[in-house]
Amino acid sequence: MGEAFDRLWAALADSYTLERELGAGGMATVYLARDVRHNRNVAMKVMHPELAQRIGAQRFLKEIETTANLQHPNILPLFDSGQVGGTVFYVMPYVQGESLRHRLNRETQLPVDEALRIAGEIAAGLDYAHRHGVIHRDIKPDNVLFHDGRALVADFGIALARTHGEDRTRMTKSGVSLGTPEYMSPEQAAGHHNLDRRTDVYALGVVLYEMLTGEPPFTGATAQAVFARVMADEPRPLLLQRKTVPPHVDAAVARALEKLPADRWQGAAEFAEALSNAGASTWAQRRRALSGWRRSVLPWAASAALLLALGWAGLWRGRGTPSSAGPMRFSVELEAGVQPSFTPIVRLSPDGRQLFVTAMVDRREEVLRRRFDELRMEVIAGAGQGDQGTGNSRPFVSPDGQWIAYAKQGKLRKVRVEGGPAVDLAVADWAGGSWGRNGRIVYTRAYNTGLWIVSEGGGDDRMLTAPDTAAGELGHWWPQILPDGEHVVFTAYRTPLERATIEVLSISSGKREMLVTGGVFGFYVPSGHLLYAAGETIRGVPFDVNRLAVTGPAVPVLDSVAMNPTDGAAAFDVSENGTLAYLPVSSYVTETDMVMVDRRGHEPARCQPGIAITTRASPRTAAAYRSTSGRPTPWGTSGCSRWGARAAYA
Repeated sequence: MGEAFDRLWAALADSYTLERELGAGGMATVYLARDVRHNRNVAMKVMHPELAQRIGAQRFLKEIETTANLQHPNILPLFDSGQVGGTVFYVMPYVQGESLRHRLNRETQLPVDEALRIAGEIAAGLDYAHRHGVIHRDIKPDNVLFHDGRALVADFGIALARTHGEDRTRMTKSGVSLGTPEYMSPEQAAGHHNLDRRTDVYALGVVLYEMLTGEPPFTGATAQAVFARVMADEPRPLLLQRKTVPPHVDAAVARALEKLPADRWQGAAEFAEALSNAGASTWAQRRRALSGWRRSVLPWAASAALLLALGWAGLWRGRGTPSSAGPMRFSVELEAGVQPSFTPIVRLSPDGRQLFVTAMVDRREEVLRRRFDELRMEVIAGAGQGDQGTGNSRPFVSPDGQWIAYAKQGKLRKVRVEGGPAVDLAVADWAGGSWGRNGRIVYTRAYNTGLWIVSEGGGDDRMLTAPDTAAGELGHWWPQILPDGEHVVFTAYRTPLERATIEVLSISSGKREMLVTGGVFGFYVPSGHLLYAAGETIRGVPFDVNRLAVTGPAVPVLDSVAMNPTDGAAAFDVSENGTLAYLPVSSYVTETDMVMVDRRGHEPARCQPGIAITTRASPRTAAAYRSTSGRPTPWGTSGCSRWGARAAYA
């Protein structure tokens, strides 16, 4: 079988006789062996020598001592471990039954009751291990074996014992945390050291999701693509994919897959109890009542309608000049088979005449375009998922409104808004960039990287920033090139979001200055303000674009804006002429009331309707409002046609 096999056979001959290879992976090779002393078949896992050297044989064997003491009906025990031929090995029972992976390959989806039974048995084994200080870190269908129909959790041999000393070491290969991307929790994908039992709860949620739907919630062509979706996207609810899944199971799995560990079930036993319908109802009610991201991007109503509120903010004419048009609002109805994207992006062309949104069209993520002199939205040919299955990511618009840039298949690409062949510009899995009038594009290459810059012609990309991981920075996202073409506003993302910062960067010097703490998705508008998202509220601060400094306190500008807390994406945009577009939290409006608010969000004067044009489908749908007091708003205007105007929805 090869020289390596022969060397192992000779080194272990006194205790084990190697018979054949059972399988190999990125960390180890598994052999069928014969335990000479006990005359029984065993499975021997031999670590790859380079990984064993990186971990340290003695450390590995010390941790094996902990995992070897796990004795539970749903845990595959360890018989033996040791050093041989420059590497380490451990020995397990040889289970002739199939793995969960083999069963899923054969059946794709399991009966609901059977999937819940298996998940409960896995949870029982994990709960026992967690109570004994061991976190598995690699729960996946490959590591669940069946013996006489009972699920056994295998491969605790590579688990990390939970210790509290300074000698704690992650078992890594080439700097990547152990685990399989599709089943790794967001904190594990981000390389956090302090993993706890909740990372196993997340992985078990993924396994159950796959047993019920046939695939994990997040997949991709590369590990980076999967990590990006794990960090940023929301899983598609089980009920939308399989109607026989009980609502309490859908709610329990959704909670297990929450991005923040604090929002998940705090242990495997708690998760299992929720799956049995004992204790899940409260969470299900809370989940249905949420007015946040999941409901805004995945409405439970049968019809798909993307409602966008647009207002003429009058920002183009300067701070003190009233807008010539009053606020307007209209809805954009999506056709059958179209739903808002998991990470919906709302973009306006700089002249305010075109609207771009991301949406799922027959399970393909596409970029839709709406010209305001037309009645329909259209798919931009070449900018979507097509048949490749990797999707587009976080598009943005060129200054002339003629191009869309986005990430697809590991490339930053651009395509004309009228459709056509895509042009590759650079390597990227993330995008979410900004296209300057000087022909330079600043973007994010991947979820955990800094900012990069490339010309609009491509081919000369270079890195601008790198996240300060020691300061808790996960990545640098959502850049916006300021009017001088030399400075960039961006989000230095941290969790929780209260620790995130909005900063300004000098492209030439690399110098960074902090502008706002506790906000994301910073956006400069020509009125001389910096807008940003704090939860579902858009706030604004006075911003001196020449001094690059915030010059006043933050005030609320707009409420109930859809916002994804996992990647800091807020679904709003402002064009250079002051048109504001945003995706409300709720996709359905039963009543509209226009009010004027001051800097503190108070309503000093009601806005009374003057002239109303109610043609629903026309971009000229508008209503003119005037202040009852006639006094100027705090933004330096009179009436309700400025940022002081907002829509309040019943």
